[in-house]
Amino acid sequence: MADDNRGVTLIELLAVTTLLAILSLLIFSVMLSGMKESRRNMMMNDLQADAHLVQSRLTEAFYNKNNQPFTVTTDQGRVKITYLKTGQSEVISDPGLIYTHDGSWPDPIGPGTNTLDLNLTIRSENESADRNISYQINTELDYPWKDSQGGSSNE
Repeated sequence: MADDNRGVTLIELLAVTTLLAILSLLIFSVMLSGMKESRRNMMMNDLQADAHLVQSRLTEAFYNKNNQPFTVTTDQGRVKITYLKTGQSEVISDPGLIYTHDGSWPDPIGPGTNTLDLNLTIRSENESADRNISYQINTELDYPWKDSQGGSSNE
């Protein structure tokens, strides 16, 4: 009678199962790391986009300050502009983000204000988000400005 070697031994089965478990663990950890980095990148993109929007709105208001003086506040993490002539207020930041301002805003911002410092730190309000993710705006707006050719703006 000939040897029948068509089956799989228990040792071979355990070795293959162990290799599959290790391979699955490696694949899962790489996938989980990629998903975490993707969430982090999406959060950073959201922070940058909202920071750009707030900076644009503040720049526009600052360059129109002679016609429409305003005040800026960071109330409960929201950036708010109040136009003094009309009394109209508007929140210009995303409600899901928290803004903190380093320093104080000039009050009011009008024809006599020549410089506006924007030193803002933006982070997510969501507690489950990575708390270490934040974005900073550190810039200064000058008025009247001078161009690289030595000219200046007139109004």
